[in-house]
Order: sequence, then structure tokens, then C-alpha cells
Amino acid sequence: MAEWSIKIVPVKKPGPKLRAKFVPQLQENGPTGLNVSTGDVVSWNNTTNDLHQPIAADKNYKPLGVAPGTPNYLSNDIPKHSSSEPGWVANSSGAPPATIYYVCAYHDDEHGIITITD
Repeated sequence: MAEWSIKIVPVKKPGPKLRAKFVPQLQENGPTGLNVSTGDVVSWNNTTNDLHQPIAADKNYKPLGVAPGTPNYLSNDIPKHSSSEPGWVANSSGAPPATIYYVCAYHDDEHGIITITD
């Protein structure tokens, strides 16, 4: 089991629906998604002055309405300059690879991808 962090960082030209971007650990200048294994723990580190909450979405980044305590509930609200709670444990309901799309509950132009590779 590994632990991974995704930074939430301000964008250079914010708008009403785009205040920040998700930057996966070790991938600041590379791919837009995070690759993890089943059982890995993912957390988000909010480095902005805004409230954010990553929520599970479909491939078009439309929220799925996942309830707290269910496998694809990613995080509670993340206040400014705070880390997510609880940590999300990567799980796959089918054979890997599995792709988890997510979007910010408050800024729907902010989104990311987590791929469960094994």
C-alpha cells in the first residue's frame, strides 16, 4: 500500500468555475492523472484560498452523487490550506485498469483522473 497526494493549486487565470487545478504527486509537468494500485491511499492537499471537494464523476465529469461512507466517496470538503479527510482508498469493482473521474463540487471546470492499474 502506497500513499499519494494530489495538490490543489491556483490557476494563473481564475474564473467562476475554474479556480484551481489538480496536480498529482510526482507528475507536476507530466500526465494529468494519477496511477495507483488497489489499496493505495489518496489524499488532496488544498493550497488555495478556496473551498474544494473532489467528487466522483462520469467520464464527462458529471457528478455521480456518491454518498459518504461508500467506496467512491473521495473526500469531505477541503477548507483552504488544508488536507482532505478521510483519505480515499483505491478500490476497483472490476478488473483493472479502472478509471475514476472526479470533479470539484464547487467549481465544475476543475477535474482529474485516477487510474487503478492493479
